[in-house]
Amino acid sequence: MENKDLKIELTKSIEEQITKMKKNTGDNTPIRSMDYFYEAAKNIYRINNIDSSTPVVGTFCNMIPEELILAVGAKPLRICGGFQGTIPISESILPQVYCPLIKSSVGFFMKNMLNDLNMLIVPTTCDGKKKAAEILAEKITTLIMEVPHTIESPQARELWLREVMILKRNLTSHLSKKITRKGLRQAIEKTNKKRALLRELYELRKKNPPILGADALLVTHMSFYSDLDSWITHTEALVNELKVKEAVREEPNLRVMLTGAPVILPTWKIPLLIEESGGLIVMDDLCSGAKMLLRNCEVRSWNMYDMLIGLADYYLMSGCPCFVPNNTRITRILNDIKDYQIDGVVYHNLSGCQLYGGEAWRVEKALKKQDIPVLRLETSYGEGDIKQLKIRVDAFIEMLEARKEV
Repeated sequence: MENKDLKIELTKSIEEQITKMKKNTGDNTPIRSMDYFYEAAKNIYRINNIDSSTPVVGTFCNMIPEELILAVGAKPLRICGGFQGTIPISESILPQVYCPLIKSSVGFFMKNMLNDLNMLIVPTTCDGKKKAAEILAEKITTLIMEVPHTIESPQARELWLREVMILKRNLTSHLSKKITRKGLRQAIEKTNKKRALLRELYELRKKNPPILGADALLVTHMSFYSDLDSWITHTEALVNELKVKEAVREEPNLRVMLTGAPVILPTWKIPLLIEESGGLIVMDDLCSGAKMLLRNCEVRSWNMYDMLIGLADYYLMSGCPCFVPNNTRITRILNDIKDYQIDGVVYHNLSGCQLYGGEAWRVEKALKKQDIPVLRLETSYGEGDIKQLKIRVDAFIEMLEARKEV
């Protein structure tokens, strides 16, 4: 398929998901502030919409300190692929059993759809990303951040702090720009503003949510792609609108948490299926969602060294399943279940994702001890398994409803 046709197919796929999101609101008054996010979603991979004087740095996953990219005068752009259309070409060099996110991302570069990036930063959070970095380094300047396998030793913290410092040096070297103390402070304050807004949005969903989970997840998701100043302005408007809006669903709600592997546009089928079946996603623990965004990056003082320590500590506490043990994630999930009065948890995994698949049993074990029902779903990109997924989600929601009536 030609690039032009692929771009048309990608935009069409995203528009289809947006149409479904709007349909799920039913007879409720539309949320006017969501229009910005619906429109922005159609352009998530379009680098040519960005000011040509601004360097664009591609990032894989949550472990990359976006503050350093902002402080060097560049724009961070998440390049985790969620598009089935770019997978076939990547399977000419990658095994079919690979995670679809990795295959989709590599496919974007093989089709020259992301080659206008100035550089790419890849963390060693999984074997798929490591090999993707090796492949993509032939097409674009690629920096690799070595992620420790644990967060529970002083050596791990020292290693990660050193990696953050190396990233700072490499960004200034490759982009020929400086990172100043003032610039880094402004970047941290701006990203903390983003996190504060998301906390407000999620706080509104604790009792009678005025917004569907699929929409709220889109707002969070777009913070990885949109111009940050624009995103902040429109999210402030959204939060203010939601504060005076009625609940999106009548009580009692079947309150669901979505966790597991990332949900990436245009593959939005899991959150849509949950809410089409009568569930209401009121919280997520996704690295494509709120996993790292509901707490601030804290620094002891605004000197350069302390800011780098603050960034290193913040990103090291991501709860990524690449860490062994990963008690941080389970503790956070259990706390959120209590705070958001969760009735049931949907654990989503992407076929071929060893990390989230391998950690599912620990999460499920912890939740069963608390008598929290869990539905495990494994899927890939594409629509071929929609009917099967719908049957399982429908049954899970019916079970939650029956428990609620007891």
